[in-house]
Amino acid sequence: MFEIFNTKFKQYSASIFANQQGWKMLIGLSILARMILFLTDGHNSDFDFFENWADRIVQFGFNNIYSIQVDRFECDYPPLYLYVVGAIGHLFNFFQWPIHTHFFDSFLKSFNLIVELVFLHQFYKISKQKIFLLLMLISPVTLLNAYGWGQIDIIYAILIFCSLYALIDKKIYWSAFYLGLSLSLKSQTLLFLPLFGLLLIVAESKWIDKFKALLLFAIVFLLPNLPFILWAPNPMDSINPHLTAAGRYNFISVNAFNIYWALWADFQLKLKLLFPPNNILVLGLISRKWLAYGLFTIIYTWLLSLLSKHKSPEQIFRIFAFFCFSYFMFLPEMHERYLFPFFIFSAYLCSFNFKEFKYLLIVSILHSLNLLWGWGEQKYIKTQIPFELSRLVAFITFTVWCAYAIPFYRFFYPSKAQK
Repeated sequence: MFEIFNTKFKQYSASIFANQQGWKMLIGLSILARMILFLTDGHNSDFDFFENWADRIVQFGFNNIYSIQVDRFECDYPPLYLYVVGAIGHLFNFFQWPIHTHFFDSFLKSFNLIVELVFLHQFYKISKQKIFLLLMLISPVTLLNAYGWGQIDIIYAILIFCSLYALIDKKIYWSAFYLGLSLSLKSQTLLFLPLFGLLLIVAESKWIDKFKALLLFAIVFLLPNLPFILWAPNPMDSINPHLTAAGRYNFISVNAFNIYWALWADFQLKLKLLFPPNNILVLGLISRKWLAYGLFTIIYTWLLSLLSKHKSPEQIFRIFAFFCFSYFMFLPEMHERYLFPFFIFSAYLCSFNFKEFKYLLIVSILHSLNLLWGWGEQKYIKTQIPFELSRLVAFITFTVWCAYAIPFYRFFYPSKAQK
């Protein structure tokens, strides 16, 4: 069935790109869908934070954003996005527009749109990857995450993708530049640093160039932090979000539909706005947290080993896609949105092998349900039946991960798979 669907989808996408009018209509409809989602109020809790950060920057100055806390709205983002929040905050203050409004939220969402469309336009000019462009434009995960919720995962995923693409293309300085920006934007970039470090070590470049690339990465990362290092009350203010990213929450899963949500999510905890704790012993032997770290360490070590031996673009992008799916499935304290980079890597893999599309489609549907749950669960999920359905979706997502792991293994070990 999926093979028939894949064939029909490829034929339909080819007809779109062969027809200039159809191509323009696709772009117009994809932008319209994003603009319609501008009308939503986003994730109320998250936008409360963004609005309060902007207000705080206007009132107390940019360098005090981490040290001055108003109510519960502590600043836990690295500084790069705060420049955007602060600039829009000062713009609203100049025109005397109220910050705590949907109008302000839409301004922030428009930044996602600008970055995404510039990336897609420029990358298509370079790569001519029509399938990738089409899948990115119609991605329901992007629509919900970046324009429904108004999150910036789309920006950090683009930066990670650009860094990897440049590194494979032997443009290690550009790779370092994009990776430095990504780390100064989102702490989740830390998960990718060992992978990039290994790729840089085995890259076919001079060691002096590798050292310069590493230095450039450090400079690009430090520049947005420099005002805080020099003038903030604590020189570590903007660095601390990276240091406290892991271990901040005593939860094994934070609305992430992974294996831990399927096993341990509890309706009574949900009614208290809590999540399954990570310090409970499993079979009386090991805490959930350390079991999760142990499972992930095994997978991470294996993927690093694969990465050191395989150098083709398809192999590398396949490892990164599986890595994203795996850390979402097995790391503790996982939020629902942290799967997002998987979709850009998986969409690009469809350019190499369209059999990837069936997994991209299934995971997109399942993760869209996860995003809708995270977006509205505090408001609308008040009874146990939809809660138990969320656990069922989590179990299905884990089953899909298992199904995804099988062709991944066969791809890298074809001789063993035939036995």
